[in-house]
Amino acid sequence: MSKLVGDEIVCVIEDCGFVTFKPYTVRTKLVDNWKTPVLADSPQRGKALGEPVEDWVYMGAPYLAVLPTGETLLSYQVDDKIHADQLGDRLPYCTMEVAIGDKEARDFTRRTRPFPIPDGKHALWPSVAVWDANTVVALAASNYRDGADSPCFIKGHVMRDLEVGPVEAAQASLFIGHTGQANLRAKVRKDAGNLYVTCQIQDTELYSGGQGSAKGSGVYLCLDTKNSCLTEPAEGAYKLWCSYQGDAMVWEGKEGKWINAQLDGLKVSHSLTAGGYSLTFTIPLKSSFNKEEMRIGAALSTKYYVEELVHSNLNKLYLGKDESQREVKLE
Repeated sequence: MSKLVGDEIVCVIEDCGFVTFKPYTVRTKLVDNWKTPVLADSPQRGKALGEPVEDWVYMGAPYLAVLPTGETLLSYQVDDKIHADQLGDRLPYCTMEVAIGDKEARDFTRRTRPFPIPDGKHALWPSVAVWDANTVVALAASNYRDGADSPCFIKGHVMRDLEVGPVEAAQASLFIGHTGQANLRAKVRKDAGNLYVTCQIQDTELYSGGQGSAKGSGVYLCLDTKNSCLTEPAEGAYKLWCSYQGDAMVWEGKEGKWINAQLDGLKVSHSLTAGGYSLTFTIPLKSSFNKEEMRIGAALSTKYYVEELVHSNLNKLYLGKDESQREVKLE
């Protein structure tokens, strides 16, 4: 699969120079148009993923897509499980994975798996296509639904680091909705004194876990207010909860633990909507907060499960730079 990426033609291949295949890119400038072969030691040939992968992990059938804004997407089929016959047929164990690259189709990271493939099932020969500037589509042949291979299709939402100002963005900045039918779309804005996070939730089976339980239908938010890329709860980290009924709770990070706390000035408005509910968090920007950047994570709680923003871990508050908590730039 080849794509035009800037002033280059970029082709993704499955490289056989390992125990198992890995995705690599080969490229040429448009003006050169493959004048010379791209051999194994060519600087125009390189690994696609921006993080190391063990040799025994199989990653084949790569596919490349380019967003209208220039970022690139790489899909492939992967088997990273240990089997009795590790060098045998890997296809029965594969699932689809997607990674995000830069505007030169390099350093693909933030790997995600579009389909919930259980053990004993597979998703093969995948591809990823651009639906619009903020939406992509993953396609694969899978047997996870009824046992027979059939085309499977799922939409994905592009989430970028946020530049937050006084005007609310037209498109939702955060999306959660991979596990089940319920989903969350959130928009973020700010003024001189507050950060506002408005959440629209589609959930037709609302459930109350009881006041003070932080369970049932509701939303968690996590804030790394000092943009410290924390690996555990610490000073400057807050976790917020609000149920669909408006029952709100706050925890503050301290020495690796979440401690019940208050955030003076916090307000949460709530209302029921057709097919769900809405919550608006008004979060005061304290003097100790980083005034230029912070990080935000989220989770959607339902009657049956809690789904975190992809790659998030709200208990540990892992807000690393390569994870999917969004960096928020405050204007």
